[in-house]
Amino acid sequence: LVLALLALVTGIAFYSLEKTQAAYDRFLDVNERLVDGANELRFELRNQTAHYRAILLYPDLQKKYWDDLQNDHRQFAAIIEKMRRLVLSSEGLGILNEIAAMQAKNEQGQEKVVSLAQRGKYAEALALSTREVYPLTQGLIGKVERFREREVKLEFARCSGLDCNQ
Repeated sequence: LVLALLALVTGIAFYSLEKTQAAYDRFLDVNERLVDGANELRFELRNQTAHYRAILLYPDLQKKYWDDLQNDHRQFAAIIEKMRRLVLSSEGLGILNEIAAMQAKNEQGQEKVVSLAQRGKYAEALALSTREVYPLTQGLIGKVERFREREVKLEFARCSGLDCNQ
């Protein structure tokens, strides 16, 4: 009887340990996915910049690049939403909300510049781009990079002294 109880307790202990390890791994995985999400945001910002510039440089292909830019905006929004579901702190959520608000302003600025370019007002479009859109894009890149660095630090702090590369 004692041996059966000992086997039962040992089985429960191993089961509990396995569940705890799985929860811990899932917890660590969140930071890794947020870092990956920040990398995806940077990639989408790079794409937006390329397509936005292409609209100004290649007037005969404006429709194609406009569609690509709109797709980039949708991808950016989808990544932000995915990251909002993952983020664990109100501070992280606040940063993501700031990034989303900056992106909305960036999109509006891009739309204004493209509208001017479509009407043939290239000098005004370039001036507006330099004055408004470029600083917004640079600020957005900086904010995304700071979020990424924050998540890397959180991941490192949780993993210090542990083997998190399993």
